[in-house]
Amino acid sequence: MMKTIGWMSGLIGVVLISQSVMALPTTEAVQPSSIAGRWQGTFNDKYPMSFLFSPEGKLVMVFGMNGAEPTVLAGTTVNYKVDATTKPMHLDITIPDAKEPVLTIADLPDPQTLQIQMSDTNPGKPRPTKFTDQTKMQKVSDRAIEPLDAAKFTQAAQSSEAEGRIVIQALAQSALFSTVESGKFPTTLEELGLPTNNTANYRYQLQTQPKQITIIARPKKANLKSYISVVVTGTERKIDFATTTVCQSVRPSLFAPPPPRLGSPFAPNDSRAVCGIGSEAVKF
Repeated sequence: MMKTIGWMSGLIGVVLISQSVMALPTTEAVQPSSIAGRWQGTFNDKYPMSFLFSPEGKLVMVFGMNGAEPTVLAGTTVNYKVDATTKPMHLDITIPDAKEPVLTIADLPDPQTLQIQMSDTNPGKPRPTKFTDQTKMQKVSDRAIEPLDAAKFTQAAQSSEAEGRIVIQALAQSALFSTVESGKFPTTLEELGLPTNNTANYRYQLQTQPKQITIIARPKKANLKSYISVVVTGTERKIDFATTTVCQSVRPSLFAPPPPRLGSPFAPNDSRAVCGIGSEAVKF
């Protein structure tokens, strides 16, 4: 993957969220298009990734940091513009420090499926004319937050063993998207689409600190595992970054695991989660 998409490997290997890019949407008008919203899929059916296209021309890109079954997600914000009058659509992505945009193509085979040509695209390289890879994404939501609607929440709650993992992973991903898109942390679970913080199986809690938020799922039953997630932001070399992970107790526990430590995205060999004693990382 790294050799195939040079510009993307830079964003994945060093997850950079430039303050100037986060603050300023593209100055060129973005033509109205149904690609706006949050999409989730894989590159070549292997590497998970999610995109959030805003109507104002901001693109939030979230990738797994450690392989095809990542335990750490990291996000970055770039600018984009799309020409929906062509077929396939022309998609231009402007990344930090690049003199020219990445030119590629996109298509909507149906309203819930987005296809983007990712392979062999780099700043300044000619726009591809056809699709050669299998990068297809499914629409998750019209905005950063994936609502845990009544049907999804009921389905999760019916599986008491899986509820905590399903809900906290959804909350962690929505919190990451929201933080990267807005430049600030969400302050309530309701903002993240959770209809209630108290179910038959779990109690959910959101804690805020200046540089991170912590989401906790404490079970009400002694036979269930507990979960903890953090979304961390920081600044190094005058550049902002954000990452998230989820850890679960190794054994059933009524107590939350210790907060995990996330390595710096500026150190590719350290871009992993270190869960506290008695807990382990959960794959996204």
